[in-house]
Amino acid sequence: MSTSLPVAAGAGRVGPEVAWRLRPVSDHDLPRLAPWLPPTADRRLPEPQAAERWWLLETPEGPQACVRLRPAIGRDRLRHWYHVGCVVHAAPSLGLFHPQNTLLLGNDHTGAAELADLAWDPDLDLPEQAAALQHLLRAALLLLARDRAQLGAQLIVELPGLRDEAGRSPFWEGLGRHFYPGEPQEALHRFGPAWRSHVAALLPRQLVYVSFLPEAAQAAIAQVPPACHPLLGVLAAEGLRYGHHITIDEGGPVFEARLDTLPAVLQVRRRNLVEARPRGEWASTTWLVAADEGDEVLALPARGTSPQTLAVPADWAAAGLSGPRWTLPLAV
Repeated sequence: MSTSLPVAAGAGRVGPEVAWRLRPVSDHDLPRLAPWLPPTADRRLPEPQAAERWWLLETPEGPQACVRLRPAIGRDRLRHWYHVGCVVHAAPSLGLFHPQNTLLLGNDHTGAAELADLAWDPDLDLPEQAAALQHLLRAALLLLARDRAQLGAQLIVELPGLRDEAGRSPFWEGLGRHFYPGEPQEALHRFGPAWRSHVAALLPRQLVYVSFLPEAAQAAIAQVPPACHPLLGVLAAEGLRYGHHITIDEGGPVFEARLDTLPAVLQVRRRNLVEARPRGEWASTTWLVAADEGDEVLALPARGTSPQTLAVPADWAAAGLSGPRWTLPLAV
């Protein structure tokens, strides 16, 4: 089996081959991706003129992972999260000191960019999952850095929360169901992508003491299922951290960062691609390359010869991959 993908080089030609690439999701990909997605994920393709994007990481073996970009959430319809805080009841004269975890419903991440519906092939072994997610996130950050002017200051990633063997969320059972008796999947079917906004309107606006919740719900706050553990390491390596916010349905953690502080975003440069000389064997590393427009990122061997120049193999240069491009080294 081939270990690389052919890449169109324009004018009907086929250029060199790549080990993997990021590209937009198409109709043909949906049957493959559907089983990977969380139950409440959006399964529709973005509208052609929409700012939203849905990207796929593809290798010669087929799709490996996908992620959806929402550039500025909460402005067309409200989004809600719980902030996990703390209050302390203390009486020093009595020697009493009781910290209490709390939940407060709010719209703290309004305007942020979101990488949503992260999903990957569960048949990959753990190292392959981690590699696919690292490649996916790295390529997405390259495009975010290129399009920085169109995005908010903050980037968030919502992770799924815990579910039991029957597929029920202990957090939802312990809190949300008291105010909306239905299932989140039913709300998604009824209201579409805006379902959380409708459900959030029924949830309490007052401070909620975590200690009032059932123990299973308390234990589920900001926890992820074992299948998501590879993703935790990848997000941390790229500079995202749990910021004491959780989702309103499963209590899953929300990872966040300021875009301009992420190492990958700071490393992105617009470099001039030139043919490597002399020809033949030469030391190289994997670089990610994107044009000024479009949603494709290519992973290819290259060598940074200066802060402004990236040397690529002769077959790439001959195929037309030259001139200014947005670039990012793959290695974190």
